[in-house]
Amino acid sequence: MNNLIRIMMASIMQVFIEIEFNCVATEWGCKMFGKGFTLIELMIVVVIIGILSAIAIPKFTSVKQQANEVACRSNMRQLANAEAIYYAINSTYCLIGALETSGILNNATLLICPTNSNFYTIAHTGDNYTVPCPNGAPNHGSMVDGI
Repeated sequence: MNNLIRIMMASIMQVFIEIEFNCVATEWGCKMFGKGFTLIELMIVVVIIGILSAIAIPKFTSVKQQANEVACRSNMRQLANAEAIYYAINSTYCLIGALETSGILNNATLLICPTNSNFYTIAHTGDNYTVPCPNGAPNHGSMVDGI
């Protein structure tokens, strides 16, 4: 009885495999028929991927430029805020190194513009201070008195 059930189950599984996967079961495995891609189908996929990448790469470049601009302005804002705190404590403006040694901004000398990897400077005259972008990029701007 058990052998009969095994034989029936094996034949049901073989029919299922032949119908579902379009293959014929052999003693060494499953022999596939008609399960490949033609050269034309592969070329069409390559062309579609090329068109999608031609659209996506310029968008990626634009987004990257915007991210660099925002990161630069964030760095300038950090330096401007630290300079304002230093002025509130000491009643004088300082250079970037003093922000780090005073403990107000521990990574002040490590901040760089992501566009060209140049370090920031702080220019102060009398009652005003300016943190310009070291790249000189007009889109990045500068922070004058923290604004």
